[in-house]
Amino acid sequence: MRNEKGQFIKGTNPSPKTQFKKGMTPYNKGKKGLIKHSEEWKRKTSERLKQQWATGERRVVENFKPLSKHSEETKRKISENSKGKHSGSLAWNWIEDRTIVLEKHRLRGTQEWKNWRMAVFERDKYTCQECNAMGVYLEPHHITPIRSDMSKLFDITNGITLCRPCHQKTVWKESDFVEKYSLLVAA
Repeated sequence: MRNEKGQFIKGTNPSPKTQFKKGMTPYNKGKKGLIKHSEEWKRKTSERLKQQWATGERRVVENFKPLSKHSEETKRKISENSKGKHSGSLAWNWIEDRTIVLEKHRLRGTQEWKNWRMAVFERDKYTCQECNAMGVYLEPHHITPIRSDMSKLFDITNGITLCRPCHQKTVWKESDFVEKYSLLVAA
């Protein structure tokens, strides 16, 4: 069975006609392992291995150290070539102005933030406004993101109550929900 995207649906059988049914014998009943070796093959292999261990052809390697993939010179060249390419402003997680990030974290501990949060929860009667869930972990959501407009930070009409799963759906997609949530708050 497949969904509308053509992906297999977990827990369903591709073909009910060929699925395993009660009373059928499994294809691998009585088989052990993938290959069925003959007794002669087992005997010959056993003798061969015993001889290899006795002559020292096979032995336990002590202090085994895997071989390095690169020589020291190659490692030095790789290091020199990558210096400065992944650090500072060229790093993937570089933040130009850290004061904005630090300011957000500082604000979330203030009494003004806590008052705004409680006011939003009380207005929405401690219910997720997306799925109407009650008694779950709730989070206040800024309808207009803080990064867009810091002046609406503590504006109660800019906040809405969401449960964690509904809030996660809005991450970096806030603009898609502005109109919908604004209408919910206004009602």
